[in-house]
Amino acid sequence: MSFTTPLYGLFLIFILFFFLGICFLFPVNRSKFFRFYFLIASYLFYASWDYFSLLLIIITSLTDFFVSRIIFRTSSISKKRLFLIFSLIINLGVLFSFKYYAFFVKNLSYSLNIFNLKAEWLPTLNLLLPVGISFYTFQSLSYTLDVFRGEIFPETDIVKYFLYVSFFPQLVAGPIVPARVLLPQLENFFISEENFIKGLGLIAFGLFKKVLIADRLAFLVDIFYENPSAYSWASTIIALLSYSVQIYCDFSGYTDIARGSAFLFGIALPENFHAPYLSLSFTEFWRRWHITLSNWLKNYLYISLGGNRKGKFRNYINLLLTMLLGGLWHGANWNFLLWGSFHGALLVIEKSLFGIFSFDPVVSTGVKFKKSQFLGIFSRWLFVFGGVTLLWIPFRAPDLKTTILVLKKIFIYSKGMDYPKALENEFFSLFLLVIVSHFAYLKGFELETYVQKIPKVLIVFLFVVFLHFIILFTRDSKPFIYFVF
Repeated sequence: MSFTTPLYGLFLIFILFFFLGICFLFPVNRSKFFRFYFLIASYLFYASWDYFSLLLIIITSLTDFFVSRIIFRTSSISKKRLFLIFSLIINLGVLFSFKYYAFFVKNLSYSLNIFNLKAEWLPTLNLLLPVGISFYTFQSLSYTLDVFRGEIFPETDIVKYFLYVSFFPQLVAGPIVPARVLLPQLENFFISEENFIKGLGLIAFGLFKKVLIADRLAFLVDIFYENPSAYSWASTIIALLSYSVQIYCDFSGYTDIARGSAFLFGIALPENFHAPYLSLSFTEFWRRWHITLSNWLKNYLYISLGGNRKGKFRNYINLLLTMLLGGLWHGANWNFLLWGSFHGALLVIEKSLFGIFSFDPVVSTGVKFKKSQFLGIFSRWLFVFGGVTLLWIPFRAPDLKTTILVLKKIFIYSKGMDYPKALENEFFSLFLLVIVSHFAYLKGFELETYVQKIPKVLIVFLFVVFLHFIILFTRDSKPFIYFVF
């Protein structure tokens, strides 16, 4: 049940009407009922992909709910660690089996063949990757780790915790929300005029980015990667820039719809993107791109490895390992390892040369620069944006061979087939639109602020018209890119 299908719209409308009906019939003492209601709705939402995968979420939820309570009650630090390790084995074991086992067996077999050894004793598992498994596993693990560190108390309401792990708007592709942020909000659900209008605005904006920008650029990207050697240097550049815009609008569009859906019921999910393509360093890019994953990697991996507390060399190693594992989190593929490794190397270079490194989620906006600084700032922006765009190649390419081929086409000018003029014009229009929206966002433009000034009846009418318009474009809508992670 993707966000861009009419079925999700009907699902959301049904939840809203049922929710309002309960509010009318039972004006008091309804919090527990609402949590149970949203838990069932979330499980039905996820089961629309695969009923078996629902069992994995329940296993993850049961494990961390009870292990965290045991950790809290245990006074011995060694026993606390033992139960934490048990939680890590269950959660990461399930994730490894479904996402990484086949990759591990394939590469181990290849390595053994070099020495004329066989790996036939290793069983093969043909398992379908459950949608969103990386997201809900990280979210549940963060709760257990927070309890182990003594930063939060364990949840006593099992339904509330199960809902925290599986809350439908952010279940499939995030944001990854810490327990201290989401669990308190699940105490009470409510509908307010302000949140409802804000939610509608975010949903509309997310659908616009996904359906009318990302999906249209996906066509240019897909046909290029079907046969990249056939295209000219200019078309190669257009394809790379198209993917930069596509993945941003696709993923941030999903996040907007997720946040908007949650806002309808008074739940505020954190921001996940903050004009990332205006970053002036790779450090800043990771403060603005997939913010909740960056925070997770910082809080539960980078700091756990020692952070910057054990000298410069160890700090650089920790940075590289964090980004390497961050790349591996995206998928069992050497391309993702390459992507994460290069981002880690760039962060190390920045820190070693300029001493700038932080995983803080968002930098300040609205900074004014002198005209004399423009050339330097533009050069920095161009270098960072160009670097990020180049590193999207291994992220998108199906294998290392294609990655190397595309990189060669960029740095070695070659003739070939050009995109039709109509597709080129469409690309330039959409690319310009995204850049302008970045600047508008930094200048303080927020869509929901302007939406709230429109008469409420007109807002609902326009939203319904907009949904009908979007449905015309969603018949061939592509799955969200991050669904496979």
